[in-house]
Amino acid sequence: MDLRQLRYFAAIVEEGSLSRAAARLHVSQPPLSTHLKALEREIGATLLVRGNRGVTPTAAGAVFYEEVRAVLAHEIGHVANGDMVTLSLIQGVVNTFVIFAARVVGYVIDSF
Repeated sequence: MDLRQLRYFAAIVEEGSLSRAAARLHVSQPPLSTHLKALEREIGATLLVRGNRGVTPTAAGAVFYEEVRAVLAHEIGHVANGDMVTLSLIQGVVNTFVIFAARVVGYVIDSF
């Protein structure tokens, strides 16, 4: 998983459509869909519900989106400061998934 996949996921959620996200990101739709499927496989959860009128986040996808936004905001802060610290970005991504996993586990437990 990399920051590009996180950016792609955020754009898909924000646009509510793979085709609109692809246009926004200046990529074609098939690779965007491939990245999304790889991300879901890596995380082990379905993040988006695909329908005739676009996509909507699942409960896990909504939690993950909030965490992705935090990581991307952190990245933008480093770029704005001229401080491209790769280790810091990696730590942000790792922290995101620790928080995400804890929230998903809590959500699953609360569902039973």
